[in-house]
Amino acid sequence: MIYDSYHGLEIGDQKDQLPTNLGVESGVESGGESKMSVQVLSSLKEETLSKSEIAKRLGKSKPTRYLNEMMARLVREGYVEYTIPDKPKSRLQQYRLTEKGKNEV
Repeated sequence: MIYDSYHGLEIGDQKDQLPTNLGVESGVESGGESKMSVQVLSSLKEETLSKSEIAKRLGKSKPTRYLNEMMARLVREGYVEYTIPDKPKSRLQQYRLTEKGKNEV
């Protein structure tokens, strides 16, 4: 029997078996992602911003792939919305908080 002392669970007889209640995220990934998400939501609290402006507030010179994916997820989950919803790829696109996003900040 393999025992996962970190989560206090018995995993099973084979190393490739994983318990279903562990989740996929590691503490570093979920902590870093949630910290960055909070920073993005906080930045959008007072004004609408473009993705480039959000990247600069996060200390990046330009939007990264990670930021692009996170913004898409925040839009999909309803925390953030486009200022030009009919043209999500517009060069003039900006982001603003939804009511759900405002409740998280």
